[in-house]
Amino acid sequence: MIKTGLIGLGNWGKLVLPHLVEYSNLLMCSNKNNLYSKKWLNTNFPQIRHTFNYKDIFIDNRIDSVFITSTISNHYKMALGALRSGKHVFVEKPLSIEKEEVA
Repeated sequence: MIKTGLIGLGNWGKLVLPHLVEYSNLLMCSNKNNLYSKKWLNTNFPQIRHTFNYKDIFIDNRIDSVFITSTISNHYKMALGALRSGKHVFVEKPLSIEKEEVA
């Protein structure tokens, strides 16, 4: 089974997460200093590791793919970092708000 990481535990992340658990082995999630989302994850999915540093997902050699559901302004740099780490990447919403980044 594919081992995944999820960046972003806002509204979209919480919608995507149950499907990742069903169809992959979700090992780690990150969010940006939101203690409510961390508590939500620990309560509902205690088997999934949490981190406030999304780069922890990039350096975890067990993780094959990364799902990015964070704010749009962060998508490009996070996707590029994941690709450079040898991960497969799925980005929810637009890849970037800057045309030059995706051209």
